[in-house]
Amino acid sequence: MSRKGKVEDVYNYLLTKLINREYLPNSRLLISRIAEECGVSETPVREALQQLEQEGFIRITPNRGATVVGVTEEKIKEISEIRGILEGYLTRVSVDYLSPNDLRKLREINEQMRQAAERNDHEQYVTLNRRFHHSIYEHTEREEWIRLIDQLWSKWQYTANVFMISPTRMMESVQEHEELLQLITDRKYDEVEAYARMHKHNALGIWSSYLQ
Repeated sequence: MSRKGKVEDVYNYLLTKLINREYLPNSRLLISRIAEECGVSETPVREALQQLEQEGFIRITPNRGATVVGVTEEKIKEISEIRGILEGYLTRVSVDYLSPNDLRKLREINEQMRQAAERNDHEQYVTLNRRFHHSIYEHTEREEWIRLIDQLWSKWQYTANVFMISPTRMMESVQEHEELLQLITDRKYDEVEAYARMHKHNALGIWSSYLQ
């Protein structure tokens, strides 16, 4: 396996434990123990920990090493607010760019999401969900906004675990997509932006209950 692959494996291993709260806040993460558990040298562990520190999940300090910050309700709320503002605005802008054919394709993606939800296919649902929203933004010609949102989706991809925490959220999200598309079709700019924000914030309540 390549070095990059090893780092990704360690990163995913640690992130899963952080999300599942197997590591308590302020507990220390021992590099040697993680390396042994993952069957790798200490180098990819250090790189994975650096990535998690950049994302705010852990804190690395001299003489103490890596300690857990964890997935907190405050962090989820902050992510929800940031994404709500950015994606709400760009969804509003999309109203002037989406053609009837574009909207038809979006409804087709949403129908595929419905089918994935019925199968309880979380992985496929997450892929389609990202495609759905990106297919809205890509028509706006706001390249820097789209690039920033894509970066945040990648950085905070763990938030998609909300569909595993609450499987019913998948079908709820499908219904919200339908209502959002209708608002776009009716060209209700203010309502589109407000509803897109609400769509992002709805996951916050699920995360809050889970973290409590």
